[in-house]
Amino acid sequence: MIFGPNQANRRISFGKITGSEFTTHQNVTEIAYFNLDNYSFNTTGSINTAGNILVDGGNIGQTAKSGTNQVGGDLVIASGRGTGSGAASSIKFQTPTVTTSGTTTQTLADRLTITSTGVTISGILQVDGSVQTINSTTVTIDDPVITLGGDTAPTSDDNRDRGFEFR
Repeated sequence: MIFGPNQANRRISFGKITGSEFTTHQNVTEIAYFNLDNYSFNTTGSINTAGNILVDGGNIGQTAKSGTNQVGGDLVIASGRGTGSGAASSIKFQTPTVTTSGTTTQTLADRLTITSTGVTISGILQVDGSVQTINSTTVTIDDPVITLGGDTAPTSDDNRDRGFEFR
């Protein structure tokens, strides 16, 4: 049921009737609203759709908690579930590819694909941090050159060890 617009809060509210009939806003529980000031959609429940949810230049996330030692909520992104031996679906993150024409619509390319059997990253992968751990039985690197110690040659000896350690 839609009730609103609520001019005091400048939003269009969506809710459910908590009594036997709709007479006033007092017997309606608001479960979602569309904010007319910043054009945001807010809900306390789930959004279910059989189609696409498109976000054009915005964010998907959760609001920050306030107070002391509050637990933040998980953001769960799940692919669709089939039945039986039907092929499993995947989650894809895509970015546009640059075109040479100023009026040509950019096409989307898969950059990260999560399937039921693994993860594929397409393009450049940069991992920043002081420690990276790979727990794997076999690591295969197709590139014949592995550079250790940075991407530019040092101008002087920095007294740092380089190489592989075998245990």
